[in-house]
Amino acid sequence: MKKLSILSLVLLLSIILITADIFATGISLTGVGGRASVFGGAFRGLANDWSAAYWNPAGLAYMKQSEAQFLYQPWLVDINSAFVGVGLVLPRIGTIAVSIFQVGYGDMEVTNLQMQDGTGELFTASDYSINISFGRRLAEWFAFGASGKYRRPI
Repeated sequence: MKKLSILSLVLLLSIILITADIFATGISLTGVGGRASVFGGAFRGLANDWSAAYWNPAGLAYMKQSEAQFLYQPWLVDINSAFVGVGLVLPRIGTIAVSIFQVGYGDMEVTNLQMQDGTGELFTASDYSINISFGRRLAEWFAFGASGKYRRPI
């Protein structure tokens, strides 16, 4: 009975943490990179290129050379995302990456209680984040990484 209670508690805590991660990162639901898209976003443990700055900064430590990537992804209903990332391999120090991620939600019609079909005015909304990441390999099989992120809705 005690094992079942502990297992239930661990499962509940895992669900809460995963849900909190999804809501806290918000714009990360779109993902970054072609390889990650092929895996359906299940890419955190595989990231070992410039996109590791987005998925898992420890993966930056496994980059062989410096890389830059510019990405624009149009989505449904006038939503689009753009990503610019640069990863610099610094021998004997680690890898530093700087990236900017932006999501635009397109034009939306202004409504209110009196005019629920729209006032004829439009507004637009977007989010962006600026990230600085670092990854370093301590052994062939172990690396660590960290990111700092500034996120702002516009």
